[in-house]
Amino acid sequence: MISKYHVEEGLSILDIGCYIGDFLSQVPSSWKKTGIDILPSAIKKARDKNTSGVWHVSKFEDIDLEESGSDIITAWDVLEHIYDIGSTMF
Repeated sequence: MISKYHVEEGLSILDIGCYIGDFLSQVPSSWKKTGIDILPSAIKKARDKNTSGVWHVSKFEDIDLEESGSDIITAWDVLEHIYDIGSTMF
């Protein structure tokens, strides 16, 4: 999906709810990749599948998005699982 668009080299991306890292495995290798998921088994598979990237077991609510310093933040199929989206996002 990303490869069909012109994208800058060296961007950073944070994928919240990355599961086993399928989306981040499609991101250009020059990008700084960070994946977060609440399932330790999913993060283990993401690490095994992706040779680059930083992987964390964490809840979305515990992430400081301002400190993440990411150019792009994705949350595929995540927001519907957040109990209080208003206080989490704002």
